[in-house]
Amino acid sequence: MWQATLPREPFNQTLRDVDTAWRNFFGGRAKRPRRRKFGKVQSARFTLDQRRLGLVTLQGKRGSVQLDGIGRVRFRMTEPMPGRLRAVTGSRDSAGWWLACFTADGLPPAAAALSTGEIIAAPKF
Repeated sequence: MWQATLPREPFNQTLRDVDTAWRNFFGGRAKRPRRRKFGKVQSARFTLDQRRLGLVTLQGKRGSVQLDGIGRVRFRMTEPMPGRLRAVTGSRDSAGWWLACFTADGLPPAAAALSTGEIIAAPKF
């Protein structure tokens, strides 16, 4: 069966997202979830196993991450990555470029810079 050859983590993350969407709907915090067309969303989220060493290697502006079922994927960093990396989401944009977004623990709170140079703290919900 072809599904046995695929990594299970993106499927688990998708089911968690669907569960969260329905909980928010029934809790009155969001609108009813809508079904997306097949093939429109080209992204997958992988959680990084903290028990395994060597999943993420960083060297200057370059790095690589080990993803189950795919292998080692190289990337170029555009910003420093402080904190402990928890997950990576790979997505494809309309131009065909693959992008990776990392989620990390222990990051400083975000801030916004206005065009006047004023820096304001991020709102807390």
